Amino acid sequence: MRNLEESVRDSKEPKPWNKFIFDTGTGYWTLTPKNWRDGKIAYREEMIDPKDHNEIFCSILYSFLSIQEKWSKQYTIYQTLVDNELNNVAVMKKDLAKEHPLTYTIIREHRFGNKLKKWFKSLVDDWDNLTVLLDEMGDKVNTATKENEFDLRKRLSDSIDGVSYKVASLIMMKCGYQNVVPVDIQLIRYCKQALGFNYNPAKKREDTSPKEFLAYEKRISEEAARQNVSPALFQYVIWHSKARIIAKQEQKGKQEKLF
Repeated sequence: MRNLEESVRDSKEPKPWNKFIFDTGTGYWTLTPKNWRDGKIAYREEMIDPKDHNEIFCSILYSFLSIQEKWSKQYTIYQTLVDNELNNVAVMKKDLAKEHPLTYTIIREHRFGNKLKKWFKSLVDDWDNLTVLLDEMGDKVNTATKENEFDLRKRLSDSIDGVSYKVASLIMMKCGYQNVVPVDIQLIRYCKQALGFNYNPAKKREDTSPKEFLAYEKRISEEAARQNVSPALFQYVIWHSKARIIAKQEQKGKQEKLF
């Protein structure tokens, strides 16, 4: 099996007659060759060393913050943690032992709820017990079968409080795993509007149960196979192509729907 770097490098861009142009009414979901080039470059930059436990720790922190679908807010609070050197297990553990932890102050100032405090505390307290699983995740990144990836994701989700399948997929994707897909709102909307796939048409909210998550992951994986790219790369190109538009809308404070 090719590793992620090979997949990113060798993935073919769509030919002119296969440019992801879908009849969505607005053309919002069109993916151009430029989207592919920019997405693949950004994807490389997202990759971490899967054998470096502190890089994985940082990825877990960042992934926890993805509960806030507003990307600019997610990035801002993470950067605040980095600026205060709290993106290190030992430093955060020492901070959380204080009567008034700076970590909690940052969470409160950025209006994240108590759930995030609980997840951070649990992660730091249990970190030493995760060593074996993290070592296995680092060792198998270039040899794992699809079934291995799904098994590792389930174990990661079961082992860390607050790590859903979405969060576990994002962490593993950054480590280099290719078949796990962090199904977020953008991907669900893509499936519905570009691929015509809606797992539960009667449902109004866009959160997902585990069964719905796996259904959307399977559909996006089928489309990725048709385009000869890994599911993880395909998801990232979709997300990255829309992230700038969303960020600009957030900065301008616009509330209107993009699609």
